[in-house]
Amino acid sequence: MTEKERAAQNLETIRSMMERATVYRMISGPTALFAGLLAVVLPWIFPLFDGVKLSSDWKWVWFGVAGTIIIFNTVLVIIKAKRERESIFSPGLRMGLRAILPAMVIGFVIGLLQPQNFHPVTLAWIWMLCYGVALMATGSFAPRSLGWLGCAFVVAGLYHFRLWTSYDCGIEQGWTDIGDGLRVANMAMAKTFGIFHLIYGLYVTFIENKRS
Repeated sequence: MTEKERAAQNLETIRSMMERATVYRMISGPTALFAGLLAVVLPWIFPLFDGVKLSSDWKWVWFGVAGTIIIFNTVLVIIKAKRERESIFSPGLRMGLRAILPAMVIGFVIGLLQPQNFHPVTLAWIWMLCYGVALMATGSFAPRSLGWLGCAFVVAGLYHFRLWTSYDCGIEQGWTDIGDGLRVANMAMAKTFGIFHLIYGLYVTFIENKRS
């Protein structure tokens, strides 16, 4: 290997490490913990929203949660970029956004354009699948833990899809009633977007960051 080839290889290694670090900015430990906490707490305060009676209202509550998390994470990204004197929209960040945006946009549009009678449980597992696929799309350059998080969401989404499409189970659980459906959907969101993110955030904060 020539000196020029060795230098090019070293630059490629450095670039890969920087891209991995940028992906951590996209879903960092603090952001995952914050997102998980919101998703776990929301179902307990959900009955306080007297106007939430249909899935069309339900989705806006969770859209609000997603917007709050995005704002929180954006603030962290800006603070870190300024502290390290780096560009906010680095090549690694742009690569990550290109990977996750298609699936995320699909989930957003489905939720936005859903009909009035669209059941919230259906929207919950669709969001799980879209989010999981978005995270798995970063597998070629992201830390392995992010890919495992995506796999967990895909498996959970398929599980809830199978559960929801089982006619006997739906009748037994009383999911045909919109009020029961809202509670089931909230619990599904809390178990996945809540608990999964809490586990991931704790892992990244206390284990993976120390290793790096």
